[in-house]
Amino acid sequence: MTVFDSIDGTVSEWAKTNGLTVYDLYKNAPVRSVVIIDTQGKKWQLWIEPEDAGGWCIRWWNYKGSVAEQGSTTEDLRRDLQSVTDRLRCDTA
Repeated sequence: MTVFDSIDGTVSEWAKTNGLTVYDLYKNAPVRSVVIIDTQGKKWQLWIEPEDAGGWCIRWWNYKGSVAEQGSTTEDLRRDLQSVTDRLRCDTA
C-alpha cells in the first residue's frame, strides 16, 4: 500500500484519456509522475504529492526554471489534472 492508493484509479483514468504513461517509482520511493509534450515539442514533467493537511498538490515544470503548483482535493483531482494538462499542452502554464 502507498499514500497514492486512494487516487490511483483517478490518475490511471486521466492518464489513459490523455495518452500518458504514469511513472510510479523513483529511487525506490512511490511517486505519481508523467511527461507531457506541448504543441511546440517542449517537455513538461507533472507530478502529484500528498499535502500534510490532506488533499494533493499538482506540481509541474519544464525541466528548467521554477516549479508551478496547484492544490486539489481527492474529489477534484481528475478535473484539476485535466485543467493543468490542457494548459501545458498549449504551453500557457
